[in-house]
Amino acid sequence: MSLDFSKLECVKALADRTIAACPACREQGHDKKGDHLVIWPDGKFGCVSNPDDGAHRSRIFALAGAKDEKPSPARTPARRRSSWPTIEAAAAAITPPGFHLEAVYRYGNAAAVARYEPDEDGEKTFRQFSIDGSAWVTGAPPGKWPLFGPIPTAKDAPIILVTEGEKACLAARSIGLQCVCSSGGASAATKSDWSPLAGRKVAILPDNDAPGRKYAGVVANLLAALDPPATAKRIILPDLPERGDIEDYIASRPDASAAQIASDIMEMVSEAFDRRKQSSPKNGQKGGRPPITKEIADSFVESLGTPFPLRRHRGDWFYYDGIAYRPYTSDDLNAAIMGHLRSRFPGNATKTMVANIAANLMGDDLAGIPSRFQMPCWFPSGDSADGWITMSNAIVNVNALARRANGEQVEPQDIQRDHTADFFSTFMLEYPFDPDAQCPIWLDYLQGVQPDPATRDMLQMLMGLCLVPDTSYEVFFVFYGDGGCGKSVFLHTLEHVVGKANICALPLSKFGEKHSAHMLTEYLVNIVGDLPTSDGKTSLHSIEGILKDAVSGGLISCEKKNQQPYQAHAISRCIFAANSLPTFADRTDGIWDRIRIVPFDIKFRDTDRQNPNLKREIQQQELPGVFNWAVQGLAKLRNLRQFPRGPRGEEERARHRDGCDHEAQFLRDTYQQRNGSFVAGQQIYSEYRQFCYDNGYRPKNAANFASDLRRVFNFVVEDRRRVNGDLKRGFLNIEPVDALVFGDEEI
Repeated sequence: MSLDFSKLECVKALADRTIAACPACREQGHDKKGDHLVIWPDGKFGCVSNPDDGAHRSRIFALAGAKDEKPSPARTPARRRSSWPTIEAAAAAITPPGFHLEAVYRYGNAAAVARYEPDEDGEKTFRQFSIDGSAWVTGAPPGKWPLFGPIPTAKDAPIILVTEGEKACLAARSIGLQCVCSSGGASAATKSDWSPLAGRKVAILPDNDAPGRKYAGVVANLLAALDPPATAKRIILPDLPERGDIEDYIASRPDASAAQIASDIMEMVSEAFDRRKQSSPKNGQKGGRPPITKEIADSFVESLGTPFPLRRHRGDWFYYDGIAYRPYTSDDLNAAIMGHLRSRFPGNATKTMVANIAANLMGDDLAGIPSRFQMPCWFPSGDSADGWITMSNAIVNVNALARRANGEQVEPQDIQRDHTADFFSTFMLEYPFDPDAQCPIWLDYLQGVQPDPATRDMLQMLMGLCLVPDTSYEVFFVFYGDGGCGKSVFLHTLEHVVGKANICALPLSKFGEKHSAHMLTEYLVNIVGDLPTSDGKTSLHSIEGILKDAVSGGLISCEKKNQQPYQAHAISRCIFAANSLPTFADRTDGIWDRIRIVPFDIKFRDTDRQNPNLKREIQQQELPGVFNWAVQGLAKLRNLRQFPRGPRGEEERARHRDGCDHEAQFLRDTYQQRNGSFVAGQQIYSEYRQFCYDNGYRPKNAANFASDLRRVFNFVVEDRRRVNGDLKRGFLNIEPVDALVFGDEEI
């Protein structure tokens, strides 16, 4: 059941559907705007005002339905069309006699046009092809043809050119112009899908003949009918011969460079779109219209060149310097805008105009980036770029390097790419990628401070993990040991290997502050080089929940000052250095499963092994080599299900957990299992309170202490027994460690 478009009113083709006036609604005096009826590409239709009304849909078909065709008489099945695996093979296979294949023009991945030139005098000819399944066949694709792309973004091409044919389009591109065209020549403009140019500025460069001028008019009308409409201008190149095009214009200027020809064409294009020059050659002076805010903003955008370097994401500005995006403060931006105003528009050099231009730049056609995009990512799709990091000579995929180190075959383009503004990331390393670099000084330092190979492996895996925004291992690290044992050398090197711009220093006490937590979602590593010394009494109870969530990559509520709050996943690996381990209040496995303690206990300071220049030597000579060493560590880690603890670190963790769990410490030291034994609850709790007073701890109330007792001794049973004639509440199956137990022979 399909509709006859000739019976419909207000028909308007959009990118993915067609809309029209609903005949059933208009019959009832409704749909004055003419957009209630929606027709999809497969012929299905419906009324947006009556989506579930079957009778209404039947009335639409009665008023505008297409008549069913009579069934065709039976006939012999048609011979299967020839097909070819590649477009090149298809185009070569059907070369007309007396012609040779000159060029193949690809229209995306689903259609193509082949151009054949005569072997002798004559006119060129064309053939169309399309994809059928996975093979190429002759004939046009179903529906509208795509434009001959790629189609540049508005940021890359504020004004896009349109030529009549592929050959002219390629000539324009050869001198650096952003250009597209439609298929089928001057008479087939309506057969192409122009919707990708909706809302754009389009300059049409027609051939210098009657069909070309007609083509320009048809294209202009098609562009004006888009939603939103495109702004189209026809550009007549000077001194073209009859039937000439941009290719002839380029050939007529053999002494001019491609850049100069392109500049001259774009000057003509810009003047065509400059309405101020059409209204007054002295615009902005006496009698002329003063420039409006958008025009001043556009002037500032043009002054920054291409690619447009500014981006705004989640309330922050970033500037692409040709290698990487750097944080760009509002003060930086305002200073640049004010400088431009003072130079070009001195009469508008005001704070208000600066703010208005900054607001213009936030548009999604300029600097604005959707907040759903998670850095790092690729433009314009927003696809994740996890693992990619900018180095001084290339963009490198650390995850791909690790996979290759594990023996996997990885394509070169998946490991290393040239710098590009389409890589949105602030993760920048200030040294080059050198796959052959070594680090003997660094390895000698590690051998000295960590003789245990398992601990050295832990540190290698840790540094590799810090190169990627990966929190899947759900760990945080505490470097533990006295001063002068090498902790600061490791952290200093880590800071420079990962990049100082990729590191924050958010202490545990700030994890709960709403204006600080956002750093855990933006930086690769959080390093606190001097965690406050624990007195054994103060705990981190108030922030332990946030710490556990952050190291597991959970959603963090962020609220930067004077900006709208938002949520983002934490990406930072947290590393803390301390002379004594912090006291944790968590009695469950939550903190203790996540913590990795790395002991540093070999003293170097004030010994003959101390090298005061060690940090600087590693930083200046071996960062590329340490990077390669860290990638090897990431490769090792990818073969494990969890991050290793290391035997020495596990010993410290177990010892420190007992020290933090005062209730468990008291119970294990004071009581033991003995089936059938009974201890009054009041007796245990009194002894526990005295233990806390003697050691300077704050005791829990009786109910919470009873919960801890059941946690430590999960075999106990609460019961009521008579003790010295009094009925008391207590616990079965435990007894004091020093209780006297007599055998039957001693009674």
